[in-house]
Amino acid sequence: MIRAIRMELRFRQVDVARLAGVDQKVVSLLERGQVIRVSMRGLRAVCSALDISCGIDLRWNGGIADRLIDRGHAAIVELVLSELRLAGWEAIPEFTFNHFG
Repeated sequence: MIRAIRMELRFRQVDVARLAGVDQKVVSLLERGQVIRVSMRGLRAVCSALDISCGIDLRWNGGIADRLIDRGHAAIVELVLSELRLAGWEAIPEFTFNHFG
């Protein structure tokens, strides 16, 4: 994506590097998918220079990770769901999340 956007904007790697305040090698590494070899600061700087929104999503077994973080709330949800099901209700929990906090 970084390469495609850079080319759409008609920038050279060196132009992006200058705007981002990083070495041209950082831009090259990112364009080749070598994210592991670039610092978070470098990644964010290059993305910012190209007006790319950059974020990291940590995922594990779908919604199960949320339950690890807030086990108390998850226990209450499970208790309410089982009570509703015992009463004959069809109860399906909804998983929602907030990207911003």
